[in-house]
Amino acid sequence: MLIFCCILADIAAFYILREMDKKAELEAAADFYKTQLSMQVSLYESFSAYGENLIEIKNVVVQTLSQVQTSLKKQSYSDAENLLEPLAEELEHLRTVSYCRHRIVNALIFMKHREMKQSSISLVYRIHLEKDCFVENSDLCRILSNLLDNAIEACREIPDAEIRLTCMPVKQTLLIKTENPVSDVIRFHKNGLPLSSKEGPGHGRGLASVKEIAGKYHGTLKIEADTDKFTVSVNLFSIRMKGGKDSCCMD
Repeated sequence: MLIFCCILADIAAFYILREMDKKAELEAAADFYKTQLSMQVSLYESFSAYGENLIEIKNVVVQTLSQVQTSLKKQSYSDAENLLEPLAEELEHLRTVSYCRHRIVNALIFMKHREMKQSSISLVYRIHLEKDCFVENSDLCRILSNLLDNAIEACREIPDAEIRLTCMPVKQTLLIKTENPVSDVIRFHKNGLPLSSKEGPGHGRGLASVKEIAGKYHGTLKIEADTDKFTVSVNLFSIRMKGGKDSCCMD
């Protein structure tokens, strides 16, 4: 009877510990996705604010040009010249960067590129993505955000750092690839993913999340690291693909 009770106690302890581990894992995952959602909301809010700023600049330009016309009619050429002088700088702010035809991806890369510029990081990109893509918007954002965030973090302390981004069709797959310099040796977990240098819920799940998405599209995640460069390549296949070319990308 005593042995039977001990066995029951061990079984109960096993299930309790398993449930505790499961709870901790789910809590970490929830925190991670909460962070991802917050990031996406911040992205759209920032891009919206940028659009509003452009409208204000356009109004200033239109008003200034009206004043210039008035000065010219009065033959006040010096006044017209003084009004036109600051317009070059204002018009520079009106330049809109188009990275690709996919509206959401274009907005995301715009924001990430602006973040890079603030840290004096250069971006070299090759992006060929149509408005419609077989990859869900949320999955595209998660892959690009995780890869670019990791690259930006690695480059912050490296002078004249350059991030290379590729997002284009390659042999009937969508290839998403980032290359960036590194200053430290990359250590890897036994699962093949890099060890995170940060602590806390959700840290270290970035590339694990990308790997999960790649699996969803019957794709692959490849990570290469040497003493001075870190490369991540994601290949995604269309779930609907049956030998034909999907309309998500353009050559």
